[in-house]
Amino acid sequence: MSSTEETIAKVASFYAAQADWYNVTYEQPHADGKYRRLRQRYHALFAGSDVLEVACGTGYWTETVSAVANSIVATDVNENLVEKTRQRTRELTNVRCEVASAYSLDHVAGTFTGGFAQHWLSHVPRRQLTAFLQNFHAKLTPGAQVFFSDDTHYDHPSLIRRTDADGDIYESRLRQDGSRAETIKNFFTPDELKALVAEVAEDIEYEEYESDVLWTFSYRLR
Repeated sequence: MSSTEETIAKVASFYAAQADWYNVTYEQPHADGKYRRLRQRYHALFAGSDVLEVACGTGYWTETVSAVANSIVATDVNENLVEKTRQRTRELTNVRCEVASAYSLDHVAGTFTGGFAQHWLSHVPRRQLTAFLQNFHAKLTPGAQVFFSDDTHYDHPSLIRRTDADGDIYESRLRQDGSRAETIKNFFTPDELKALVAEVAEDIEYEEYESDVLWTFSYRLR
């Protein structure tokens, strides 16, 4: 297994192990208030769209987008996360959940007028960013709305970080059981994000939500 494949596998393993904790986090009473502005952005961008989501996790954002989308296909490489999303959205007739790697979406049926991923782009190795986006864009129609949101740079006393030769940042985090696990966690400048899609995108917008320690990045495919 190459170092890139190992990194991708570690990300999948990390979030599979942390699934229950992230599910609880999104169920906290403060969550809806914390993400109110971001939810409004999702609703404005994807109303009436047929949407593809990658790395759906426990389905919080799937449910958010389903409130306004014509349809949404939520995908994740982890079967247990897909099942959690399926249970969360089981009464929603416009949601379909599938196990699929974000790096290989060919078998996901359909084409889509919108696509998004929340807290995902930071976990993509830099050398895989272009390939991931090409694969993702291939499932979308011309003019499709694309949206990514992730963390701006943060620090915490429990974190240990290192940077490899490719410029990828690896973050060692304390887990709920007291053990440590390492996952890739890159941070991007607005110019880096814009450069990634400059040749295929229009209506490019970048914004930071300082109160939520988040950035948002949206564009339409040409």
